[in-house]
Amino acid sequence: MITFHFIHAWIILPLPFIWWYFILSRKNEKNEQYIPAVFISKYRGSAGLNQDADRSINWWWFCPVWFFLIVALAQPRYVGPVQMIKQPARNLMLVMDISGSMGTTDMGYRSLDGYVPKKRIDVSKDVITSFIDKRKGDRLGLVVFGLNAYLYTPLTLDLEVVKNFVNDVEIGLADDDREAGTAIGDAIALASYHLQNETSGQAVIILLTDGVDTSSELHPSTVAEIASQIGIKIYTVALGFDEIQANSLTQNNSNQLDSELLKQIAFVTNGRFYRAESFNDLINVYNDLNKLEPIETDSYFARPHKDYYHYFLMIALFIILLRLYLLIFKYRSYKNT
Repeated sequence: MITFHFIHAWIILPLPFIWWYFILSRKNEKNEQYIPAVFISKYRGSAGLNQDADRSINWWWFCPVWFFLIVALAQPRYVGPVQMIKQPARNLMLVMDISGSMGTTDMGYRSLDGYVPKKRIDVSKDVITSFIDKRKGDRLGLVVFGLNAYLYTPLTLDLEVVKNFVNDVEIGLADDDREAGTAIGDAIALASYHLQNETSGQAVIILLTDGVDTSSELHPSTVAEIASQIGIKIYTVALGFDEIQANSLTQNNSNQLDSELLKQIAFVTNGRFYRAESFNDLINVYNDLNKLEPIETDSYFARPHKDYYHYFLMIALFIILLRLYLLIFKYRSYKNT
């Protein structure tokens, strides 16, 4: 239905008419008492001018302009039926390992031209950005870690911003120039700190790492216990191979992953542990994580509305411009005669 947000604006609609009737008209009558009627009639008819006709023309353009301005001031708007609005309920913090080992070129895919090797960090970026695209309606944030842990993107509904920051991360960004490391515990603690400030929705951490904790001030198990107590669920993804083939050399990288620790973190927080030993495995892991269904909470009722006052302002402006154009045209025509 159509309503007026400032309905009291209609009170001032008759003001110019009252002003004209009680002030201008009486003032004109008072002035004409001192002028002979014959002179007035001759004056009004001289030079082809007719004041009454000119005054009526002014009212013809002034009345609609004044009316449309009052309508715009009253702010007409369409108000729809009451709707229940549901806010996003999942607060999801992506925790990403960007230590030196993530620069290892031992992941890739097979194409028509053969095997195409890629760095672990590049594969992770591709998969995570694809995962972000599917998380419409969630608040996402990003924590990166190496020797230290940093909040790279706070929780936000702007998924494009999170994607851009994921694509911008580089190896060594969280390391010291003289030292490297992997601070898994500190990264979980930092993500948990920012999640605990959110009063609504489910809090989830997705931890991706290819190493072991070497530089945390807080042990990951201790941090996981605290996270569990404040209702945070942690999913851990171990990125690595039991045995890989790269550059025709077989390497055993299983000792670079502390799988038991990652399993314990997931178990304590009622999450789940994943092992990704190939590019396709990592894709499947995040596809499975994407099946997490958000719980819709924080519902509230609202009436959608659309304002129309600007249309009436445009009509009033058009009439004023048309009036100015006619006056200029009349003046030029009179001047040429």
